[in-house]
Amino acid sequence: QLAMRNRTVLRLLPTSGLLADRAVALWGQGDAAGALRAIQERQRMIDGTYRIMLLQDEPKLTPLELARRHAPLMSTLATVRAAIHNRHWDDQAGPTLQSALAAYESEIEVLAEAQPDLDPAESARRFLEAAWVAVWLGDDMDRVVRLLDAAGGHLPDGRLSESARARFDGWIALRQGNVQEAIDHLTPLAESDPAAMLGLALAQRKAGRPRDAARGLEALTRSQRGTLMGVWAADVLAELVGQRVPPSEQAVRLEQLVASIPSVVDRFPDEPTLAISLRVLPAKSTFDPYEPIIVNLEVTNNAPFPMAIDGDGPIRPQIIVIPTAQISREPRVGKLRPIVVDIDRRLRLEPNERITVPVDLRHGALSTVLNALPLRGATLRVDAILNFIMMANGAVAPGVLGSETKSAPFRVDGVRADPRWIAEAIAAVLEPDSSQDLQTMCLLGHVASGLAGQSGRAPPELRQLVPDTAMALAEAYTKLDAPSRAWVLAVMPKGGILEPLRAMARKDEDKLVKISYLLYALNEVDDPMLDAARRGGDPDVRRVAELMDFLAARQETSDQ
Repeated sequence: QLAMRNRTVLRLLPTSGLLADRAVALWGQGDAAGALRAIQERQRMIDGTYRIMLLQDEPKLTPLELARRHAPLMSTLATVRAAIHNRHWDDQAGPTLQSALAAYESEIEVLAEAQPDLDPAESARRFLEAAWVAVWLGDDMDRVVRLLDAAGGHLPDGRLSESARARFDGWIALRQGNVQEAIDHLTPLAESDPAAMLGLALAQRKAGRPRDAARGLEALTRSQRGTLMGVWAADVLAELVGQRVPPSEQAVRLEQLVASIPSVVDRFPDEPTLAISLRVLPAKSTFDPYEPIIVNLEVTNNAPFPMAIDGDGPIRPQIIVIPTAQISREPRVGKLRPIVVDIDRRLRLEPNERITVPVDLRHGALSTVLNALPLRGATLRVDAILNFIMMANGAVAPGVLGSETKSAPFRVDGVRADPRWIAEAIAAVLEPDSSQDLQTMCLLGHVASGLAGQSGRAPPELRQLVPDTAMALAEAYTKLDAPSRAWVLAVMPKGGILEPLRAMARKDEDKLVKISYLLYALNEVDDPMLDAARRGGDPDVRRVAELMDFLAARQETSDQ
């Protein structure tokens, strides 16, 4: 049940094999009706989709005709259903067996079309499985013979092994009422062949030897516990002797083991935060322009036992972080590209232990947005998903033991660029004494570029400051060290008012400055800096130039 609920969390149907195991387990506990309900629930689920598809192909079907159509179950699950009906509901035994055999034959046909070079032995095995189900649960021996002939046609010499042939001959004789002939065929095989042992017990029962039949069924039940054949045999034995075979020692030990697991584990699929919780805590409520935007991802083990951090463990080593930005007069910004954060810093978390991983949101798409619009500021929020999965439509969602959480809103400040602020900023950048002045220089560059772009729309008192601002920026640039020059090029706007600064950058001999110019300050593909970098002697700079050529060519192709 826990495995099935985990599949539901992953937005997946439980596999047919898993459903079959659960149905067999329920039947083994004596709940045949519950086993059938589990299978019928799957039937109802797939019928809905199947009937929608049918209506598209046959729109004239009436509601009654549509209700009579059922989606085919996988052969494994269909066989479990047929076996239960064979023992408890005779009126449906025939139809459910026919459905199971049709499922086998359909799967064999689909597999043969999908894999023309399929190993003939695999095809033979599947035909033999279908023949076994037909002879075990049915009475159409002509169909059994056809399936056996089909299996033989895929074998090297065209024949079954002697033991397989004897087993099927014995069962066919049993179904045709030739009890002694069945006993003669099956007795030599019974000790090592469960199917032969089952057939022999049924033949002995028909021959009036209930004690021998009971001993064979009990031996089979004990050797085939947990299998469909074993549970079916146990059901026949219970009918014969009036009581069920008690659980094995292994089953008792497993029950004790399950009982020792804290009951809270059963709630994990529906309430994953009982196991692991995630919080997103911004380091501050307000950040300055260009300041690293640190949020702390806090993962806590709430379970009463240790939790591993591993790709296949309960705590996956990555968290998806999705920033959302709201910027004045920029409705198109919104939710940004996700960031995948690695938390694989520990092998495991002890009960109630937590791990905190700081993340700088400027290492992602948010940096591009904020650097382009640093004057306006932004209101930010962060969504984070632990143990995430990718959906078929490309969306990201919590998986098993996964959770999604949101941070409280926080801000990145902007700048109110009035004449007083501009005058103070010019004075600061001409006499820099801290990294804050470097940030002020870039903000001033955005102010100058914006005012130049507004031309006549800007107030006169601001327009007259533009030339002084441009001259101050060019002078301030000459006073910067190489890393600072490279950073300024990365975040400064490309407006024409700042062309003097870019002209100085093109003459710069520092490698880091050249790379920053190529990555962030190119205005066109015929920029002289690009040609100089291609012909230059530095291989790293040349590779960056080649990269920019490649990106420009790809963009041109995309535009066409």
